[in-house]
Amino acid sequence: MSRNRISAWARALSFLGLAIALVITNLILLRKNRELQSYIDEQRQSSGLNVGEVVSPIEGLDVNGSPVGFRYNEDPRKTIILVFSPDCDYCTQTMPLWRSIIARVDKSAFRIFAVSLYPAGSKEYASAQGLDSIPVMARMFFGGANSYKFGLSPETILVGANGTVEGVWKGLVDAPTQKEMEQALGIEAPK
Repeated sequence: MSRNRISAWARALSFLGLAIALVITNLILLRKNRELQSYIDEQRQSSGLNVGEVVSPIEGLDVNGSPVGFRYNEDPRKTIILVFSPDCDYCTQTMPLWRSIIARVDKSAFRIFAVSLYPAGSKEYASAQGLDSIPVMARMFFGGANSYKFGLSPETILVGANGTVEGVWKGLVDAPTQKEMEQALGIEAPK
């Protein structure tokens, strides 16, 4: 009988030890999560383009390996750039909005193309997400990538016909940001 009591105490202590270890692990994960969120927020604030900056033409290769480029001052339309990464869940969540923009924007006033931050899987991802109707750049030539300061995705960028950045929307788009974007693009995207 005393052996059963010792065994019960051993199980209870083992369970208690496991519970304490799980609580400590969760506290560490919560702390790291907060640190990561702070880092992401800082990156969103400090990196990327700002309204008013002037960007150079962007050139590279599309998802099929063919040259593709967009120059400003040669086309009177504004340019909408959709920046994504094939393995980005937030990009996938942003796709319904982007598909709506592609379908509803006035093509005589805007041209649209997408840029993948990572070439691997870009063609399959773009096709699966319904981006077949617009050019998708899978590889940027070095100078253009630096000029655009790409880093986080998803990102929606509006560039004027003269190459001046008119709008930058980073990350998931909330309702107020969507309204601002719709106004800048002259469309109403789905709610």
